[in-house]
Amino acid sequence: MTDNKRKSFLTLVATITVGFLLLDRLLLTPYLRRKERLQEQRQQLLTEWRQLQKIRSREKALAADWKSLVETGFRSDQAAAVINLLFSIRRWAEEARFTLVAIKPERPVNKGALREIIFQVSGTGTMADIAAFLWRVEQSALPVKIAELRLVTRKEGTDDLNLQMRVVTLCQQERSKQPDKQIVKQQESENEIFP
Repeated sequence: MTDNKRKSFLTLVATITVGFLLLDRLLLTPYLRRKERLQEQRQQLLTEWRQLQKIRSREKALAADWKSLVETGFRSDQAAAVINLLFSIRRWAEEARFTLVAIKPERPVNKGALREIIFQVSGTGTMADIAAFLWRVEQSALPVKIAELRLVTRKEGTDDLNLQMRVVTLCQQERSKQPDKQIVKQQESENEIFP
């Protein structure tokens, strides 16, 4: 009898153990895995959301910067940017009593969606005149920078100096009025297929 009780007890324990293992395998483990995947997805979505929030705040800041840049003299038209820079250089030279000798344009350089317009500026004046001229260029609200600067004396031992510099301003690139080459090729290939 004891042997039967023992066998039935072991059978009961084995059945309960197998039941717990099946319960674990069929319910608990899939539940825990799914819960872990959902937490990972939640963290990923939160990270993406935070990145989007940063991008939105950066976009707002850049939009405000862009608006102030346009209001202070940034020109989307190349001709307007050239005229604006030329008049500004002449005005700065007059205000500083700096004598302009030459202003020569260089070939514009494309930088992504923007175009750099470059001028070689040369002139003469005293150290105070040149300093006042350079100060006006640097303090300008226009998108202007001095790319290169060369200062030499015209006469040894005097305050008569010669200034040569490259001044750069920005404008938006003009949109090409010619159709995109890839679009033209695609249209040509479609015409070959469908005459």
